[in-house]
Amino acid sequence: MDHERLYFRGKRRPSVVAEAPISDQAPFFASKRLGLIDNAPTSRAKLKVPSNLSLSVIVCTSRDNIGNTPIYEPNDDSAHWRTTALSTASLWVMFSYCHLACCRCYRWGSEVLARSGMTAPLYVHADPTQVRVETAAYSAMVKNMGRTRALHLQGGSNSYLEGLMASAASAPALEKVCIGHHTTEISTFPFHRQCPRLNELRLRARVENFDWGSLYHFSQLRTLEIHDTIDDFAHGFPGVVRAIDGMRALENLDLQLEVPGFDPRCERNFCASLPSLKRFFLSANADVCLGLLSCLRFDRTRVNLSLNVLDDEEDLTTDVLRRLVALCQAEDDPDDTQPRASPHGPFFNLDGGDCSFSIESDYDAVCLCFKYIPASDNRPSLELNCWALMDQAGALFASFAAVLPVASATSLAVGGCARAANWPKTLHDVFRHLPALQKFKLINTSREGSRAVFASLWPRDDGTLPAPMLRKIAVGGSWNDRECPSLEALRDCIVARRAQGQGSCQIRRIVCGSNCELVAHEVGCLRDLGIHVCWMPHLFL
Repeated sequence: MDHERLYFRGKRRPSVVAEAPISDQAPFFASKRLGLIDNAPTSRAKLKVPSNLSLSVIVCTSRDNIGNTPIYEPNDDSAHWRTTALSTASLWVMFSYCHLACCRCYRWGSEVLARSGMTAPLYVHADPTQVRVETAAYSAMVKNMGRTRALHLQGGSNSYLEGLMASAASAPALEKVCIGHHTTEISTFPFHRQCPRLNELRLRARVENFDWGSLYHFSQLRTLEIHDTIDDFAHGFPGVVRAIDGMRALENLDLQLEVPGFDPRCERNFCASLPSLKRFFLSANADVCLGLLSCLRFDRTRVNLSLNVLDDEEDLTTDVLRRLVALCQAEDDPDDTQPRASPHGPFFNLDGGDCSFSIESDYDAVCLCFKYIPASDNRPSLELNCWALMDQAGALFASFAAVLPVASATSLAVGGCARAANWPKTLHDVFRHLPALQKFKLINTSREGSRAVFASLWPRDDGTLPAPMLRKIAVGGSWNDRECPSLEALRDCIVARRAQGQGSCQIRRIVCGSNCELVAHEVGCLRDLGIHVCWMPHLFL
């Protein structure tokens, strides 16, 4: 198919308006564009589009807010463009039923729904507090459930879901369901066999004692995300494993679990096999992570495994970390009879396989994350993220260093140092444990906090140089306080490192990201040292 270009008056650059058949286009055109199309002039364009050419309309907006002004404004469009856009149903299939429940938005909400036709698949949103039962908006949602492909509910309850499916009878086209709000009152998923094509289910609100048995019929699920609190361990935890075991097509699994009564010493004679799994995120305390990982059978070499361990440094001991690392590499949990981590080196061997995993400790105001990603040449790339907000981060880092090969980490990210006191003294020597460090990122940090961090990179009294291989530093300002790391403090650090001798300081590049316009006058002091400064004030690091 030949592609045509339309040139509009007042535009410096041409706009591509014909790229692919309209049937292949995703539903990008949102309902809030109705006014723009309706008010578009009907004058002729300079180039006539062939009648057999299918037009596609892609409105560019910001990432999340479809109400922002688009990059392309059809203010000088042709009648052919306008007629085609208004008559193409697939451009009007993404909208919210809340518009039908609003007096101010009802007119254009109704027109959007009408222009979506009768058969085009819908991608819709609804808030049960607005789209209430026995309203016109609710009736429209029930009427169109047969062609709804994606449904996002902003909250809800068991009775709301049961009534919706009872009224609609079935949803044969439904593929994605997302339910999320902090007031969600859902403990079951009552769609059962009415959704034969459902492959993605996300319950992003915290639910309590969810009935995992209601998911037994959805063996075709490819994506599952649930945040659940399980009070009855003896009944609830086995139900989780059994429900997952029936999902042999599952590729993405995201679980955030709270199991207050979890007994790590109990016998677990149940397991789940996930042959298609590609990504697994688990957020729970250490005992639940150990218990669930030992019950799941999947190929560790092809799964991107992420653990968010919700324990403090007293519970997240070296032995617990050792067992977590072992379960990231294999299915068997080493018991206490296995040899423990050597005090002279990490338990994890860098030549131990092709598994990819990350272990993050997140408790109170301390967050420490270790990522292991093997490269194609069998030389792994390691990343250590350290969000230092309390003195406990030092003890937590010591546990990580005893089990994981932090000495091989090539990148370090530090954030959350809004004040100088937020850089704990226990982490002052963290760079001495990172001899292979090449990239350092400092974000969400105040000016005074950055001085304490950069002071950790100064040469020691014994002449040793922390992170001697460091080549690149990226800095970004504080998200809330409109502050930025001090480039003058960084300049003083580089000068002190260079004073150790020729070639001792490898720092050659500095990247300045968001909020760095506050220290624009300090860039010259780095360039005077021959440092290459990349000025990118709109880059969120």
